Amino acid sequence: MLKVESCFFRYDAKNPLLENINMSIEEPGIYSIIGLNGTGKSTLLKLIAGLLRPISGKIEIEGKDILKTSFASLSRMRSYLPQNIYLPIDFPAIEFIRYGAYLEMDLFSRLNREKEKEIELIIDKMNITDLKDRMTSTLSAGEMQRIHIAKALLQGGRVILMDEPVSNIDISFRRRFLKLLKDMSKEKVVIIVMHDLNIAFNMSKKILALSKNAGFDFNSPEMIIKNLDSIFNEKISYMKNNDKYIFADEEDL
Repeated sequence: MLKVESCFFRYDAKNPLLENINMSIEEPGIYSIIGLNGTGKSTLLKLIAGLLRPISGKIEIEGKDILKTSFASLSRMRSYLPQNIYLPIDFPAIEFIRYGAYLEMDLFSRLNREKEKEIELIIDKMNITDLKDRMTSTLSAGEMQRIHIAKALLQGGRVILMDEPVSNIDISFRRRFLKLLKDMSKEKVVIIVMHDLNIAFNMSKKILALSKNAGFDFNSPEMIIKNLDSIFNEKISYMKNNDKYIFADEEDL
């Protein structure tokens, strides 16, 4: 479903960011990318989304080389939720969400009845009915993130890419959203850049850990936990209870 082979990327000649990144995902599920700031997590997600081009290497989604795939076709195969949720233009939240289905709009920016029903279903599942008619300039950071998530879900595709999707949302919606992710992951590949280790280790089928100038293929949480201290260059304290990982400051354990 997704394959990255010998991927290399840098923003300038002196500082390689990602070197020899290899990964392969064949089954639906939640897959987390973890690591320190500056190790290339968001950059890797943008490479998979086709928003950046690798210096060398190959990235395939559903057997198709994304560098040889039109942006429209790529948009049908994957959806992408960025970390930056700033919108320079002010318009109704519902119109922003509907833009997730722009490839299916007619010349008058209309969608068919089935797609409009899908929009209503997503809005209901996301519990954002009260937001849909508000202007985007009036939304808080958390509310803005919720409509970005709704847009990404509407876009569809079998691969969903999300960069820190729970960073600004409150605990009530967070629980609802994580349940939605779990349900989606039964049929889709959901790749999330995640700093919250409790979510990463307890929800993910596999985890990719990035460290400076190094990357490893996705592996089981049980394997990644063995190298956690070296990944973050410090002692990471955790406990395991009823097969659940619990991470906290060392002094709290």
